[in-house]
Amino acid sequence: MRLGVSTRLYGNLDAVSAVEALVRQGLRVVELTCDAPQLNPFLPDQAEVGRLCELRNRHDLMFSLHPPSKGINIASNDPADRLRSVEAYLSTLTLAARVDAMTVAVHCGHKSDPSMSCAEAVALAKSGLRVISERAVALGIRLTIENTASGTTSLLGSPEDAFDLLDACSPATSLALNAGNAVLQGFDAAECARLWMPRLGAVHAHDNGGQWDEHLALGRGIVDWDALLAVLRDADWRGLFMLQIWDPADPLRALADSLSVVGRSWTIVRPLLDDEQEWAERLLKDRWGSTRIVTRGRLVDAARLPALIAVSVDGRRLGLLTYEVRDGQYEIVSLDALRRGVGIGQQLIRGVLERAREAEASRVWLITTNDNTRALRFYQKAGFRIAAVHRDSVTEGRRLKPEIPLIGEEGIPIRDEIELEMMLDGGKGQ
Repeated sequence: MRLGVSTRLYGNLDAVSAVEALVRQGLRVVELTCDAPQLNPFLPDQAEVGRLCELRNRHDLMFSLHPPSKGINIASNDPADRLRSVEAYLSTLTLAARVDAMTVAVHCGHKSDPSMSCAEAVALAKSGLRVISERAVALGIRLTIENTASGTTSLLGSPEDAFDLLDACSPATSLALNAGNAVLQGFDAAECARLWMPRLGAVHAHDNGGQWDEHLALGRGIVDWDALLAVLRDADWRGLFMLQIWDPADPLRALADSLSVVGRSWTIVRPLLDDEQEWAERLLKDRWGSTRIVTRGRLVDAARLPALIAVSVDGRRLGLLTYEVRDGQYEIVSLDALRRGVGIGQQLIRGVLERAREAEASRVWLITTNDNTRALRFYQKAGFRIAAVHRDSVTEGRRLKPEIPLIGEEGIPIRDEIELEMMLDGGKGQ
């Protein structure tokens, strides 16, 4: 699964500034939206297009394009409206080719008159889709057809009806599951994904409260994201998961909350690979000043220990945990999450606990220092308990590792080691 974010996260910015803001967050798959003040597919700004291409090349970005979100309906019973809508998609495709976008989303349309039958609306939509699909094939761009509208205006009577729309398009065309709209249409998003899986090319991810299409951050509405993501994960789905959060008051908070929801199901924790060893050593040196870590009077080279790595769905390295197995116990020697507050550390902890239980270890334990109040909060919330306080152990540890600083977080002198533990089933103390 490739994870992307729409530029509408920064809806008050122009397209270039919005892309730059997303790049600063480490994102590489971006949906460009054709809504003011961003892109205009009818009259694209030449300088803006050139700047987007520069950003794409410099940062190795992958672009997708979303058409204008208002006034477009290829299923309208007004011929002039249908023609204008088709022209909007053709202009979007031309713009997509200029910025080398990989996909363009097409709204399936809706009944402009509630008295229309679904069959009539679908027939009109298919007429427009044939023209749009032919242009997409000629330009080498993949189309995704998105379920839109709800209530009496929806032309989809059931999720199965979406396959009828595909009949008008090239075999490369796929379906885009708009999870928020699926809820408004009375569909189960997870069941839609399961049903559409052979032709599911994208998921447009945003939440709502069940009344209207709010495009909220994930987890702030009624969409069952855990169920949907479980379907995608179990199918080893390789499509495009696009976060479409529109104009939030706090973009960074909305993005972090949404990534946390995705991370519950999709952060992959696995053993460190041989070709990742150099990266792990750099991380340890950056975070710990050295790969050598002092624990209970011993100097341990964490770079030589077994390690777990957390990796995002798009392959980004998110965190590292090193551990040592001695006397039937697992010691967490180091834990580093590269993005805080989105559950990466928790995922790594769960990973080492699973391995410890499989090995029938009696406990998992670790050492932190008296100044590290953040770690003390984190581990206790994760279920660890303070087992011992080793007074002045850090003072003695400086003989082994002189570079240990004297003053730590919040200006607290670093003196003592605090031992935390979690006793496992069958272990002493349970």
